[in-house]
Amino acid sequence: MSPGSKSYQYPTTTGNVTTIEGTATNLTVLITDILQPFIVGSNVTHTTYDHLGVDAGLWYNGTAYLLLVANLVDAILYVPWSDVGLGAITNTTTQVERILSVSQNTNNTGLNFLPGGIGIYIATPPSK
Repeated sequence: MSPGSKSYQYPTTTGNVTTIEGTATNLTVLITDILQPFIVGSNVTHTTYDHLGVDAGLWYNGTAYLLLVANLVDAILYVPWSDVGLGAITNTTTQVERILSVSQNTNNTGLNFLPGGIGIYIATPPSK
């Protein structure tokens, strides 16, 4: 099981902005500015989940969660927040920030995937 990641196959098509080589510089900034502090932080915890073929990695830094998800099956799937460790999510407008998603979206109860869909999110648990 991978930690909520999905590889890209190179070469892709033409190098335009709709292909991986056309967006690689944007992905590099996303990785260094958003993902890296979660993944290499000394106080960060990490858990993996697999729900019906959706692979998820969840990192927690003490205040927020980083969720990486990838649909590894050729099917449309729904995954409740609780099945990827985020059962406290009740309002995606205030608790979830979409960083990147392709063929995948969310609602207040979970994640909706098309085949091959991926998503990167920052989630904040409700204040106590």
